[in-house]
Amino acid sequence: MNKKILSLSLIAALAFGASSCGKKSSNEPVKPNPVAPSPGSNGGGNTAGGTSNGSTTGGNNGSGTNAGNTNSGNAQESNASVTLTVPAGKSVVINGTTYTGNSQNKIFLDDSFKKLEISGNDLPSLEISGDNLTEVKIKEEMAKLKILTIVSRGQEAKKTLTLDLSGLTGVDSLTLAGYNFGTVDLSKMSNLKKLLLGQLSPQKDTSFERVIWPTNNNIAHLETRSRLTEQIVDLNNLPNLEYAYLTSPYFSKISFAKSSKLHTVVVRQPSGAKSFDLELRDHSNLKDVSLIQVHIQKLVITNAPKLSPHGQDKPLNFGAVTVDELELTKVNKDGVVRILKSINKNALKKAVLPGYDFTLGTAPLNRFSHLTQSDVTL
Repeated sequence: MNKKILSLSLIAALAFGASSCGKKSSNEPVKPNPVAPSPGSNGGGNTAGGTSNGSTTGGNNGSGTNAGNTNSGNAQESNASVTLTVPAGKSVVINGTTYTGNSQNKIFLDDSFKKLEISGNDLPSLEISGDNLTEVKIKEEMAKLKILTIVSRGQEAKKTLTLDLSGLTGVDSLTLAGYNFGTVDLSKMSNLKKLLLGQLSPQKDTSFERVIWPTNNNIAHLETRSRLTEQIVDLNNLPNLEYAYLTSPYFSKISFAKSSKLHTVVVRQPSGAKSFDLELRDHSNLKDVSLIQVHIQKLVITNAPKLSPHGQDKPLNFGAVTVDELELTKVNKDGVVRILKSINKNALKKAVLPGYDFTLGTAPLNRFSHLTQSDVTL
């Protein structure tokens, strides 16, 4: 009987001990529940097995693939070295990774993005701005891209920026400003109609070694602010040109031999105050010639019946213009009078002005101190 009581007591003790082992002491600290690792920062690499909203595999250079949502950039505006502007809701592929503009349509990239390889199938316009770029490549076809702007933030062309724009056949407006662009090959841009080489407002100092025109050249609108020469651009090979605005050029001679559609020519403030010849021959659509702070050795305008101070807001704007020799043949008489009244009267040494019934010594051919009868053809 005692043995049975002892056995029952032993069983009860074991059961109580087992129950006690399953409970924590009130004095023992409670361990926290495990927390899932947070996603990597925007623009950084993904952690193994985790996800990242807008981050990439492969680091800031964007050389990896984008898993999930597209990026809005890997930098903030305050520390961005490169800024891209895209239309609302549009994306662009940069170095293999897709980026989408933020609420202001901007993509901010840090200083590791010195070389950009751009692509994308649904982008109508793109602006790239930054001071430290060294290379921009657009080699894949971007059929919807119509407007491309590549500019520095600062004014001076401090760095050389190499371009490969061979994938752009549909662009109709191109702006390049604020860098030394070296040789720029536009040969495949058959749709290009508006070209800005340099920028006037805000001013950007821009240089080129050579600009190769499109093989099928449809450029109609040309604006420049650069020390361009005959060796850099061929102004005589622009068959569809209508408007030319040249600031700070360095030409010895300016002419547009094949530009039968030309209606406006502006030349202002040549680099180094360089003097040049300006020949505008047989441009029957020519309506406006504006010259600002120029010294022209020989100014020739022929067959321009529409050239007149009337019909436009500010046509024939001549400011601080010096002309050594002047030839105006078959030009609207009102335009001829305006030119004679505007140029430096103490500089003209020779004039060919047939068919206007002018007389040397009377208006508008009065007060030209260096002109004699032998210097004038009327």
